[in-house]
Amino acid sequence: ARIALGGVAHKPWFAEKASAALAGKSKDNIDYAGVAALAVEGTKPLSQNGYKIPLAKSAVERALRAAVEAA
Repeated sequence: ARIALGGVAHKPWFAEKASAALAGKSKDNIDYAGVAALAVEGTKPLSQNGYKIPLAKSAVERALRAAVEAA
């Protein structure tokens, strides 16, 4: 699986570490919160958009759970 976020930076943000954390995992062995944290690791918000980091983290976790449930 590959994780990318749109609308949180000047271009789509490819979450390499989060994507790598999913490699080889069964759907019963995924740390959703951990993967979501990796997706936003290293982000540096501007003065007026720091709120996007927890939103993005939550969005990744919810989307990943939904994708796994649908699989």
